Amino acid sequence: MSHSEPKWDHLFRLTDDCGLIQHARGSVPLYQSGYTLDDNARALLVVLEGYRQQQKPEYLELVRRYLAFILWTQQPDGRFVNFVGYDRRFLEPYGSQESQGRALLALAEVSTQSIDEGVSAAAEQAIERSLPQAKFSALRAAAYGLVAALTLLKSDKKGEQVQLAEALRQHCRQLLLGAFQRTAETNWAWFEPTLTWGNGLLPWALWKEAAFSGDPQVVRVASQSLDFLNRVCTTPQGYTALVGNRGWYARGADKAIYDEQPIDAADLLFANVAAFQVTEADRYLVAAKKAYAWFHGENRLGCALFDPASGGCRDGLGESEINLNEGAESLLAYLGSTLMVRQLPFREQWSEVVPVAV
Repeated sequence: MSHSEPKWDHLFRLTDDCGLIQHARGSVPLYQSGYTLDDNARALLVVLEGYRQQQKPEYLELVRRYLAFILWTQQPDGRFVNFVGYDRRFLEPYGSQESQGRALLALAEVSTQSIDEGVSAAAEQAIERSLPQAKFSALRAAAYGLVAALTLLKSDKKGEQVQLAEALRQHCRQLLLGAFQRTAETNWAWFEPTLTWGNGLLPWALWKEAAFSGDPQVVRVASQSLDFLNRVCTTPQGYTALVGNRGWYARGADKAIYDEQPIDAADLLFANVAAFQVTEADRYLVAAKKAYAWFHGENRLGCALFDPASGGCRDGLGESEINLNEGAESLLAYLGSTLMVRQLPFREQWSEVVPVAV
């Protein structure tokens, strides 16, 4: 089995009849951590792609499971709850903007793919309620919202939904472009004064918009911001080193070295693949390969985060050791990255990233 072949054991291990458990102690599900909309929306996107690639009925069943969780957390006004206890109690009135954006993107993807009529219809009904509530001001939420809107606009949707999707697209792209214009300066080609988490989401969304519209301004901002992020996240030795979450990286300060998290490697990979698909520039292919290699030990500690025994992914790189817990977010970051590698037309070029595992 090669490293570009997804292993689903840990995803099934973390999934119960309600949804995806949030955390794990080692490779053992941590029930008291409960569930999140964030993870279940991410999981829906991952298994949807897995089903599209491999057509296994057990993946379609997972699509239904995670979609059911999202539908359950949707409130009467169309917004969603994010945190849910293991006892099935909602732990907040509504989730963050980012969780709303992830849910909308997952629903858009399901509703526009012909995998099962009943599944698509259920997602469609949820979108009709959530789309009017998609009023984002947070940049990462806007990134998800922009890609969700593009997904709907590229489909055969009609009527009011198209009008709402176009309005969301215009709002989100302008939010991202405006943030870059206000903040970027010489030696800091970025949307915010501090690089934090999920940085790759911002250029990723703009590259998706560039593929849709071809707008030169969007291409310029997407290119400048991703080139900057790749420089920040590449060491002189050539491997990926992500922005650490213990201090982040503020303009004019030193970049935090640890902890590095798998979700940031996945977001970086997806951004570079989106850029390569538009430009065919080799530098983006190289950066995507390095981001994937990060999971397999080409990183600051020389430690693999993918666990071939469990099928899980360790939760991060600390100061001097890896976090041995294998939670949902990290697992989905790895599985999503692996599925992206598998579907690329240049997949044979990835064989040198890591050796084949027997």
